[in-house]
Amino acid sequence: MSIDSTSRLARGKDVMAAVLDDTVMLMSAESDGYYGLDGVARAVWDRLETPATFDEVHAHLVAMFEHDPAAIRADLIAFVEDASAEGVIDVQ
Repeated sequence: MSIDSTSRLARGKDVMAAVLDDTVMLMSAESDGYYGLDGVARAVWDRLETPATFDEVHAHLVAMFEHDPAAIRADLIAFVEDASAEGVIDVQ
């Protein structure tokens, strides 16, 4: 899978979510797995309440966290690749 600036990101269709304190707990019907998202991963999940491009999510994270934009981009790519492989995030 190739992720670029215009890749469309959305929450997985068959993912159930529940908020527990500062963590979003997810269950993916596709992978039969449970996942806990906090920190930056939770910020990505929250932003994807409506689908967005990779660049829109990246800009959101750069505005939220005072950190190197290149490092945020690299971490976001890694997270999206992992989450996509697990069926938690859809990439188009």
